[in-house]
Amino acid sequence: DIIAKRDVTITGADLVEEVIESARSIRPKRGNMNFEVQDVLDLTYEEAAFDVVLSMETIEHIPDEDRYLAELRRVLRPGGILIISTPQNSFGALPFNGIHLKEYSLSELTELTSKYFDIEKVIGFKAGRVYFDDDPVGTNTFIVLRKR
Repeated sequence: DIIAKRDVTITGADLVEEVIESARSIRPKRGNMNFEVQDVLDLTYEEAAFDVVLSMETIEHIPDEDRYLAELRRVLRPGGILIISTPQNSFGALPFNGIHLKEYSLSELTELTSKYFDIEKVIGFKAGRVYFDDDPVGTNTFIVLRKR
């Protein structure tokens, strides 16, 4: 709601129809917000359609992370911002959560994303909202990337 009150257009997307229907039912009806069923590996949006893309807790569910990042890069305008959050797992491929295909160590995530984007900031959440500006290690990674 904080963002929706601004003069921006917001598009929420998920692969699961029920998630989209739920979002539509609980969000206030505003002309600048819409929710769509989309496959992040094959988005229907035009190139450079977005200034900012926020991908929360997604990459750990994706079977082809290179395709995922390339697709998000495609729909971002030049200089656009991608923000990704994902669990941080120093064991990498061994997920703590059984529904995750992979969980990334800090070095794996920065190496992977830097192939497609410039890294602006990495935040490591320690527990919930606790973080220290100069320490990217935590239980979750919040990474801000810029399209080259």
